[in-house]
Amino acid sequence: MQLSFYQYIKNIGLVVLLAIVLVAGGSYLLHHIALAKQYNIANGLLADMLITFPAVYYFLIIRPLKLRVWNMLLVFTCCCGVAYLVLPVQQQQYIIQVRKLSVIAELGVLVYALTKLRNVRAEYRRLQAKLPDTAYNLQQSITTVLGNKLAIRILAYEVTVLRFGLLCWRKGAAVPQDARRFTTHQDSGYVALFGVLLFVMLVELFAVHLVLLQYSILAAKIVSALSAYGIIFLVADISAVLKSPVLMVNNNLLLRTGMRW
Repeated sequence: MQLSFYQYIKNIGLVVLLAIVLVAGGSYLLHHIALAKQYNIANGLLADMLITFPAVYYFLIIRPLKLRVWNMLLVFTCCCGVAYLVLPVQQQQYIIQVRKLSVIAELGVLVYALTKLRNVRAEYRRLQAKLPDTAYNLQQSITTVLGNKLAIRILAYEVTVLRFGLLCWRKGAAVPQDARRFTTHQDSGYVALFGVLLFVMLVELFAVHLVLLQYSILAAKIVSALSAYGIIFLVADISAVLKSPVLMVNNNLLLRTGMRW
């Protein structure tokens, strides 16, 4: 079944509305009902978050758009995380037990992905032989082998970020001998600007973490993790800019700016 644009937006709106009702409405009920009824309400919310919402997501998003069913694992994992943050301690123990069971399915997906790793590497080398562009070819090889779906494209981009951010010390792709190369960062002061931003982010990470610790340890960990990922992204972009010059190859102009072009 092919969805029209209106139906697509409608389905997304319904899923978002249900998520808001479950999280916001559930939190409100848990804090405004009698303690004697809280256990039953919490169990109902647990069932809605782990069963009802994934089922609705499947019939409104996965099935109409013909997405791969294993995308439901990501949805289920997110539902477990949100439920763990919202529900009381008793239900949190249930969630931990459910997650232990779901790990088996996730390991199956991981094994499947690893079996495709050789194909991804072969496709990446083939593309690199044509045109040396690590960021583009890495993303292109992943989507070619695993499928050009939104979840795969997001995964491919995240892998590229981690490649340049965590392996920033590695050399860039070899430039063909007959190619002319031009830099985009030396005269513009690009590295100096991002160096200042990186320093500010490091200071902010430390300061905000200390402030949030006074109110919520969980919030401090979440914000610090997001800030740390932001630092990795910044390092990745600087690394990509330094290692991906503009090239003139066989009368073709290859314009590159970090991981964006």
